[in-house]
Amino acid sequence: DVALDAYTHQNTPFEQLVQELQPERDASRNPLFQVLVGVQNVPMAPLVLTDLELRPVELERSDAHVDLTVFVTEAGDELAGSFEYNADLFDQATAERMLRHFEMLLVEVTRAPERRIADLPMLSGDERAALLAPVRSVPARPASSLSLQSRFEAQAARTPAAP
Repeated sequence: DVALDAYTHQNTPFEQLVQELQPERDASRNPLFQVLVGVQNVPMAPLVLTDLELRPVELERSDAHVDLTVFVTEAGDELAGSFEYNADLFDQATAERMLRHFEMLLVEVTRAPERRIADLPMLSGDERAALLAPVRSVPARPASSLSLQSRFEAQAARTPAAP
C-alpha cells in the first residue's frame, strides 16, 4: 500500500521535495536518503529503429551517488542484482556480508511468503551461533560499589587532561 501510494506522487520533482521538507543540507550526502533500492521488473526490449538497433549498455561508475544502492532486475524466472556502496563508509568484507544477508532474506521470502519480513532470518546458522555465543575472552570484573558519578569523578581526578 505504501509503494502504491508513493507511485501517485512519482512525478513530484526531487527539488520540490527537498524544498518542502527542508532537510539539514550537507554537500557530502543526499539530502533525503542514503540507501536506494531499485527493482526493474518490466522487460526492457531493445529499441529497434529503421536500420538502427539500440540496446542498454552497462557503464562502470567509480563513485557511489548514495551510501548504499541495491538494484535488482527481473529476467524471466531469475533475479540479477548489483550492489554499490560508498567505500569511505563500508569495506569490501562488510559489503559482502550485507549482500549475503540480503540474499538470505530473499531465499527466506520465497520459502515463506506469508511471513512478515521482520520475522525472517537474514543470518546463516553459523553467523547466528557466533553472534549469540557468550564472549569468553574477557574476564568478568567484580561490580563496583561506587556509583557511576563517583567513578566518573575519580577517573577525571586521575587523568584531568584526558578527553
